[in-house]
Amino acid sequence: MIEHGRSGILVPNGDVDALATSLADLCSDHGAREALGKAAADRMRQFAPGKIIAEWQAAIGEVLAVPR
Repeated sequence: MIEHGRSGILVPNGDVDALATSLADLCSDHGAREALGKAAADRMRQFAPGKIIAEWQAAIGEVLAVPR
């Protein structure tokens, strides 16, 4: 769901130094925070419950329609 550098920042699990560095970078870069926030909001809409539920229903419908 998160696209590193586009809609968020990903760091390796347990890597405290990478997390601290990423947070410090974001704290000092207003433009990056704005861009990531906007992209995250846009990305979140792609996973809205109404959209995802419709996709799951379609996928399940296809599976159930397959003759066995």
